[in-house]
Amino acid sequence: VRVYNDIEFNLGGRFYHGWWQYLPRIYRPYITINHQVVAELDYKHLHPSIMYSKIGYEVLPPNFDSYTLDIENFCPKHRDSVKQAFQCLINTDSRKTALNAIRSLGLSTIFPFGPKKLMELLIEKHNPISSMFFDSSLGKKLQRIDSDIAEYCMLEMLNVHKTIVLPVHDSFIVQQDMITALQEVMSTAYKVFTGNNIAIDEKSFTLWHPFERLGFDDLENYKGYEEQTTWFIETHNRESNLPFMP
Repeated sequence: VRVYNDIEFNLGGRFYHGWWQYLPRIYRPYITINHQVVAELDYKHLHPSIMYSKIGYEVLPPNFDSYTLDIENFCPKHRDSVKQAFQCLINTDSRKTALNAIRSLGLSTIFPFGPKKLMELLIEKHNPISSMFFDSSLGKKLQRIDSDIAEYCMLEMLNVHKTIVLPVHDSFIVQQDMITALQEVMSTAYKVFTGNNIAIDEKSFTLWHPFERLGFDDLENYKGYEEQTTWFIETHNRESNLPFMP
């Protein structure tokens, strides 16, 4: 279902309650669709890209990452905090409330400076769109756009390519033989709703072999599933890797 945040249906609208959305991220690679392994594609920093598109940026530079800072020893764990801090800037109504949100979430604890410096660096990095910050409805307005994009992608894949994709807000799980089709649909969808272009990433899944981790009973179940999958692929002349393989 789509969940809106206002009675005019202008805010929010993201899709919720799909069972795959509640899976821990480490288990998503083991989903199969039509007995095929899956990939997950997502838009690269979607909300910042939409904001930059509003001031005339057709596409962000390939080497530009909205969630990095030019500081010494920056690493992936820092990026997660910066991404959350960015959300604070577009979901609060003032510098003070944004700063309090960053502080209460402990987002600056892994940096050699405090929450105020983190906020200032982020505002400085995004100076071209900084005038849009501190609007408590902005994040939900952007969610309305990204949820419309998600709806477009799901319906287009279903109606044109006869396959389903599983949305996780701005990313989509798809069977591997449909990766190229989904990439094209995602690019088209973004252009339809923004008039511009965006980079699309394939999330790298780290798989472990089931024989190494499963208990005896689960392993027997897996072997039975593997046999059924092989039979299905051979019966329907499908060319595919077996699911769950590293």
